[in-house]
Amino acid sequence: MTTKLLTGILSKSVESSSQARLTLTERAFQIGFGAIQWPWLLKSLYGGTRHSKFALLERLRLDHDALPHLGSWKADTHFLNRVVDLVEERQPANVVELGS
Repeated sequence: MTTKLLTGILSKSVESSSQARLTLTERAFQIGFGAIQWPWLLKSLYGGTRHSKFALLERLRLDHDALPHLGSWKADTHFLNRVVDLVEERQPANVVELGS
């Protein structure tokens, strides 16, 4: 889901949203998986600096509130600049967004 609001880093606990409880094995798997994956997760939550976002918006001649808050599973300014570079370079007749 894309929103202009910040997305929190921590998810809601399973216990607070339902009656289901995690087993000890499931909890150990979560901790182990998190211990291995945290650098990539942290990188994916970063959307770029405010300056790079405004530079992208200036490049595209868009209002400063045209893009939602970046990062947190959405997109980052490097990826969006790469998309714009490819569209400008190849100048396709049609550009289709494949997303939700």
